[in-house]
Amino acid sequence: MDTSEQYANMCQKATGIQQLRRMESYIDITEKDYYITALGSDLPTTWLPRQDQLQEIVHTCCTNPMCLLIDFFNYCRELPNPAPEGTDSMEQLWLLFTMKTIYSKEEWDGD
Repeated sequence: MDTSEQYANMCQKATGIQQLRRMESYIDITEKDYYITALGSDLPTTWLPRQDQLQEIVHTCCTNPMCLLIDFFNYCRELPNPAPEGTDSMEQLWLLFTMKTIYSKEEWDGD
């Protein structure tokens, strides 16, 4: 699980993903969820989705797992070489793919 500062910053800027998390009926809250807390706050402020949670979000658009895998593979294949910042982990790649697929953010860089 990616808990890096870079991934936390990306997640914080992914407002659509954060809003999904607040809709408790969308994804069950479990003890395996990861959050970061802002300084001076006792409450978690930013959700760090795991890879399987990001796949579940995208799965709403592409219901066939094989189709989802092919779409993800094609997305990764189109990334420039060397890969852009924000591709240091599978969670970062899946977050970029989710932002493109769900929110039509073609070259989302966390902004």
